[in-house]
Amino acid sequence: MVSTVGLTGGIGSGKSTVARMFASLKVPVLDLDRVGHALLEREDVRQKLRCMFGEDIFDAGRLNRGALARRVFHDPAELDRLNALMHPLIWNEERRWLRRQQAPYAVIEASAIIESGALDRVDLLIAVLADEKLRRERVLRRGHPPPDLFEAIVSRQCSDDERRRLADFVIENHGSLHALERQVARLHECLMRRFHVDMDRSGG
Repeated sequence: MVSTVGLTGGIGSGKSTVARMFASLKVPVLDLDRVGHALLEREDVRQKLRCMFGEDIFDAGRLNRGALARRVFHDPAELDRLNALMHPLIWNEERRWLRRQQAPYAVIEASAIIESGALDRVDLLIAVLADEKLRRERVLRRGHPPPDLFEAIVSRQCSDDERRRLADFVIENHGSLHALERQVARLHECLMRRFHVDMDRSGG
């Protein structure tokens, strides 16, 4: 199976921007947050959510993701219940996607790689870091999530100190897009060399 590089970062860190930069370099990228959103549209998943959380998270029969987010990010027990349902489904989709990839490495983008205990599912980890004040400004500028939910999400995510400690590589995102692109390009070159060497050794 293709080598996997986890890509994580706190809300507003620019993790998704970095993921798009890797994709522009022809690296396969899977956004697990998007996978989770797609799974929430499945009828069997919606029925389980209805049993777990009731009708309050639905609006005219459709799942209200904002209501669900407020429910779980303000209550750790509720978040644990949601994760127990969603994480195995997401990881199954991840495995299926990885089996289809043919590249030196693929990027798995997820905000909760560390928090979900999924470090053992990736070969290397990249953490995108930015000052929390800057992250808050970015979130407010784009208009979602609202400030109260931003604070709740931050409180449920690990700290940048923890990300820095566990990451194999760190991308500092507090400057220009051009500076960010340079970091991603350098890291891509490093990863290509690393995984090509690993592939050569395994083939020999």
